[in-house]
Amino acid sequence: MPQHELFVLRHGQTEWNRAGRHQGQLDSPLTEEGRRQALRQGGILQDLIGKRRDVSAFVSPLGRAVQTAELALKDIGLEPSVDERLKEVHFGQWQGLTSD
Repeated sequence: MPQHELFVLRHGQTEWNRAGRHQGQLDSPLTEEGRRQALRQGGILQDLIGKRRDVSAFVSPLGRAVQTAELALKDIGLEPSVDERLKEVHFGQWQGLTSD
């Protein structure tokens, strides 16, 4: 059976992450730190996959994930495909709220 590698990236820090808000399927933009995190992930991926072309990238439709993927993959030359199934779980009435 062929072996496959799977690399999973988490989106960079968002404004709501920093504020302690539950995002669920709502969205907030990446912070400057979140953009730096995405670029660091791109560097790590570059080291791991180099110029390989047998790699596919998939991303959640949420803006924070798309923005992270664009930053992380830009120097690798991968264009991520949006996949609705990767969307974060819905937090119901908790979306947008803090635990307090």
